[in-house]
Amino acid sequence: MRMISNPNLDYLRRKALHKNIVAACKKINPCPKCGHRNASLRILWAREYVSATEANADLSNALFKAKFTLLNPLRVQKLFNNISQEDIPIIMVRSGEIKHPNDLLLTRIPVPPVCVRPSVISEVKSGTTEDDITMKLSEIILINDVLQRHKKDGAPMKTVTETWDHLQIQVALYFNSELSGLPPEMQPKKVISPDPNLRIDEVGVPVYVALILTFPEVVNNYNIERMKKLILNGSDIHPGANYVIDRITGTKRLLKYGSRETCAQSLKVGDIVERHLDTGDIVLFNRQPSLHKISIMCHRARIVPGRTFRFNECACTPYNADFDGDEMNLHVPQTYEAKAEASLLMGVKSNLITPRSGEPLIAAIQDFITGAYLLTHKDTFLTYSEACRFAAAVIDCYAKKQKRIRLPPPAIIKPARLWTGKQVFGIDYVCASQSASIQLMQLIISDDFKNPRKLNLVTANKSYTGGREFCVKDSYVIIRNGEHLAGVLDKSLLGSGSKKNIFYILLRDFGEDAAVEAMWRIARMTPVFLSNRGFSIGIGDVTPSVQLLKEKKHLLDEGYRKCHEYIAQLKSGQLKAQPATIYFISLIRHNAPLIMAVCGSKGSFINISQMIACVGQQAISGHRPPDGFD
Repeated sequence: MRMISNPNLDYLRRKALHKNIVAACKKINPCPKCGHRNASLRILWAREYVSATEANADLSNALFKAKFTLLNPLRVQKLFNNISQEDIPIIMVRSGEIKHPNDLLLTRIPVPPVCVRPSVISEVKSGTTEDDITMKLSEIILINDVLQRHKKDGAPMKTVTETWDHLQIQVALYFNSELSGLPPEMQPKKVISPDPNLRIDEVGVPVYVALILTFPEVVNNYNIERMKKLILNGSDIHPGANYVIDRITGTKRLLKYGSRETCAQSLKVGDIVERHLDTGDIVLFNRQPSLHKISIMCHRARIVPGRTFRFNECACTPYNADFDGDEMNLHVPQTYEAKAEASLLMGVKSNLITPRSGEPLIAAIQDFITGAYLLTHKDTFLTYSEACRFAAAVIDCYAKKQKRIRLPPPAIIKPARLWTGKQVFGIDYVCASQSASIQLMQLIISDDFKNPRKLNLVTANKSYTGGREFCVKDSYVIIRNGEHLAGVLDKSLLGSGSKKNIFYILLRDFGEDAAVEAMWRIARMTPVFLSNRGFSIGIGDVTPSVQLLKEKKHLLDEGYRKCHEYIAQLKSGQLKAQPATIYFISLIRHNAPLIMAVCGSKGSFINISQMIACVGQQAISGHRPPDGFD
């Protein structure tokens, strides 16, 4: 006792002494204070208690007949008051304001000042509108006065107990438990990863997460057989169920330990089955912090293998998310009303454009833009097998009506049949149940073979140099009746932030479904093309040639010479302001960084110059970098 009471004792030694004292006290049965014999105790959680009582009916009857003492707050306070001061060091209650375990019990409620709970003068009716805190404090005071009156008048014990319980509820409501920082139920948090095969409004949920997340589905005449199959699968097989709630008694049965066959046979209309999250369920997806409306949106779940959440890269921009270890949250609505509201108001299809400027925010990014740029370039030619492979990537394997590919006549016949990349965007498709054909640009807009919607677009992208369709950089885009005739597709036509891109035109003219479908199909085709073509950045792409090194040295020497002249002119007061000059470093057309800078998928010409030549003038805290450490 003297050692553990030493205030200079470090935490680890104090913890070891406390462990030894507790172990020694466990061996002593009679209490040294009152002589009462202590029984052995074991904590059983609610799930273990339910399992034990269901397995043994006699145990449940015995527990029902047994006498027990309710540990109410007053009883706990009396037990704490019996703790002597010499036992305090053993309990290890050491804090600045807590000197005794009794200090942990709240006997008085702090009342905030009036400035925290101001009264608002009502403009509709006479009088004032009081704050919620003031109203709750008034209820607590009123119920406390009623309890004191019952005590004086000698009211029945049942009345006193009910009033006391009601007072405890009001005090619990006075404190906002949502501020504790605990995560809510049905809200997992996982690392995110990309998956271009998912649709724009889908999110991939791992199977082991779907086994935990549930939705309470009411049993009716149309889904009772499906619910029985889910109950038989249990909680360890997906799709399955975890609990069944009886409609009449409200009893909640855990399917992990109980008899699933009996539960499935006794299932009736009106019962509630908490089934596993399944493909097609409505979920909310967000990345912290959610600072604006479209940083939390509604997706449809798709159950996938793996350990991470997955979604299409086109939906990254609203979340400001990337795939370098970011974590995102998933929320499962628990009512049909919440699912309907989330689908209509927070759906990805309903939030393709930003409310700030009306420009598209969900669009193709990075690899999708790079792949489309390379695929629609003039020197891109594809063989028969390549054209079929890239075009087949846009066919939905889950569609009810499957389609077959019909290639257009090749652009080159001799010495080999070759198709251009632009022709891949004009491939004909034929539905298995229809005889009419439809081109891909029309298919991107609509699957209606009888009345296809035809896209028409004439615009110039950022590399346009003049000459309309005869532009040397092929930067004048012409799409007529859904057929891509001229021009390469870059960020201005596929990316976000521009009202002249393809997806915005589809959204404006044909609706959100057409824009989302086009985005998904381009996101499916371009990664397949890039993975077969190959696209990576190596050290050779940023290694300067001998001629470029000479020009760099000459440029730097000339720059230093002019800089010394400018410094001398500045000191003499003769320096004149001159406009800056930007030098563009010529590279081969197939250079990977140059391709990404030209098409706008990633980087800029300044980044290329900094990688190949030098980073240029830098500023630190608004000044030139200091020469040394002074």
